[in-house]
Amino acid sequence: MSPFYKTRCPRPHERLWHEYCVDKNLEDRWLEALNSLHAFKLISICEGHVHYKGRSTRSPHINLRMKKRFLRLFVKRFDSISVDLYRMFVTIFNDDSTYADIEYKIRFKSSHTGKAITRDVALHIRSKNMRTSEEMDSQTRAWFNEIVKKIQSFDSYLKNRLIEGLTEHPIVLAQK
Repeated sequence: MSPFYKTRCPRPHERLWHEYCVDKNLEDRWLEALNSLHAFKLISICEGHVHYKGRSTRSPHINLRMKKRFLRLFVKRFDSISVDLYRMFVTIFNDDSTYADIEYKIRFKSSHTGKAITRDVALHIRSKNMRTSEEMDSQTRAWFNEIVKKIQSFDSYLKNRLIEGLTEHPIVLAQK
């Protein structure tokens, strides 16, 4: 997670988790799972907050960034995996309670300090349902339980595709 959340005092709606400030109702098992992914690293997570006005803070959301090791492979193999990646992404994240997008970004930089081409892959996931109470409601808890499993499944698929060269998800292979 971002170093910004490390080593500062928790706000009233937060608690400490491994020296990071996180929303108090986020379960340790979700945080552990999201910090144990192969291809992605957790960059932010929010349980959603009732007392905020903007939609971005009222809806639970998770943002992840592809790890550098996998990013190099992703860039190298993008043309050959993009169609299958899209199909798997839509299969895994297609539900009525979630917005999900994966963003592949290429930046060209030029300044007095030099020139560069950088690439980044980010996964943004947001619940369509805004929080309705301070305490975590059962709908939000169920969403986190389910979305963490889906993220793990997508991460596993991507790892297998990039590292091991498998063309199908392990669940699909087991069903054959």
